[in-house]
Amino acid sequence: MNMRILFVIVAVSLLYLFLSVWSNWDETSMLIMNIELPVVLLVCALSMTNYLLRSVKWHYYTRLAGAKVRLSDNTKIFLAGLSLTLSPGKFGEIVKAYLLKERHGVEMRKGVLAILAERVTDVLAMAMLLGIGSIGIEFSRGNLIYLTIGNGKSLPSSVLMPCTIVVLFSLIFALIIRRKAFVSVLLSRVPARVRKGIKHNDFAGDVQRMFGLKPLLLMSLLSAGSWFTECIGFYIILKALSFKASLSLAVFIFALSTLAGVISMLPGGIGVVELSMLSLLTLSGMERASATAATIVFRALTLWFAVLVGVIAMGVFFRE
Repeated sequence: MNMRILFVIVAVSLLYLFLSVWSNWDETSMLIMNIELPVVLLVCALSMTNYLLRSVKWHYYTRLAGAKVRLSDNTKIFLAGLSLTLSPGKFGEIVKAYLLKERHGVEMRKGVLAILAERVTDVLAMAMLLGIGSIGIEFSRGNLIYLTIGNGKSLPSSVLMPCTIVVLFSLIFALIIRRKAFVSVLLSRVPARVRKGIKHNDFAGDVQRMFGLKPLLLMSLLSAGSWFTECIGFYIILKALSFKASLSLAVFIFALSTLAGVISMLPGGIGVVELSMLSLLTLSGMERASATAATIVFRALTLWFAVLVGVIAMGVFFRE
């Protein structure tokens, strides 16, 4: 664990050193300082809304697994899990299963499955947001040109395509997950110390119930709505820096950068998310200093704010 913390500190230090060299740091710092406090508070409020909506999903999956825990208690456990956001693929959030077991006597496998279901629906939600965001932009001469959503299409047809993609992926996934070989692969993703106490047959039965088509679709939609609040936060930051971006462009950049971070499996997607955002923003016509400022502020008010909320929630949890 100490090595992971050291890795995060070194990675963040190198990242911001690179950003200071790559951009005009004096101008970037000035842009950051000029962002008004109400904007910062609004983006933090949107991030908190995201966490609370996702805690509802966590509660839904734990209840589906058979854990009879109150929403308020599940919310505390979910928020405490944010303290380990800076773990590869967020698998450090396995601590939520541990807290669920220690405080409420819920079997580890149920909490672990709820966490895996969260990750799957988050990825499906990002695919949906990416599809919706891509409707409003187009590539032209190597640059991203923002357009109004629709652009000759009705809004319902623009939303229909990404939603259809998610439905199809959910259906395919719901069919594949029922195969024993896939269940074994899924179980192999669970940390070895936790996996020892999980019986394969019990795990397989819970998987088929929790990864059914209906839960996947409902929770993917809830995830999309919760993550969309951070898209709005990103859009507000871009506007605060006087960049004329459409909401669809903000959604597209957020979703694509986040997916890149998830695929990288790096703690919190550090480095990958930032560089993806910077690249897409500069391709969209944003100045280097402004793009750097937008990326730093957004990550501070989402990733690092989540860690802060998690640390506070963890402290409160263990004081009770």
